[in-house]
Amino acid sequence: MAEPTKPDIAIFPDLNVVIRTPAGREYRGKALVHPSQHAEGETWLQVMGLRAGAKEDQLAAALVAQHAAKHGRPAYFSAESTIEPMKINLNRIPTAKRTDKNADTLIGELWDADGLWTLLIKPSKSESVLYAGSALPSKAELDGNPDSKIAQYQRPTAPGEGPVEQFGVKPGAKLTKE
Repeated sequence: MAEPTKPDIAIFPDLNVVIRTPAGREYRGKALVHPSQHAEGETWLQVMGLRAGAKEDQLAAALVAQHAAKHGRPAYFSAESTIEPMKINLNRIPTAKRTDKNADTLIGELWDADGLWTLLIKPSKSESVLYAGSALPSKAELDGNPDSKIAQYQRPTAPGEGPVEQFGVKPGAKLTKE
């Protein structure tokens, strides 16, 4: 029996947070729950004290924070962006973009030494995990950063976007060795 895979993001009932990026970095912090100012009865999460586990990741996080303080956000970030390195707010999907599938989804961003990640979490079905979700390269990272280190972690979202199609092989084609 295969070992179950861990989610990229897990928020536990005690509000401890673990984030594992597809690039291999792991961060831990603590979530604070805040009431929404936009929708009665809704909440958003702020991850505090986010810290890297490995020494080299701690150094990388410190360097990206230092660079941001000196030079600001990269030009490919949205003009409205207020993201800071290693700071995370997870908000509900805006009402205008909600569907039955994403009504409980919270979205946020993580800017680390590898790039800008979009974080998506939903309430977990497990009693031992409050929220679980994924870290994906952000649209700004994919569209605006030709030197992105994390574009390789983009996951297929629709037919024609899988790894096979990216190399010009049509779905269902017979693959042979030459």
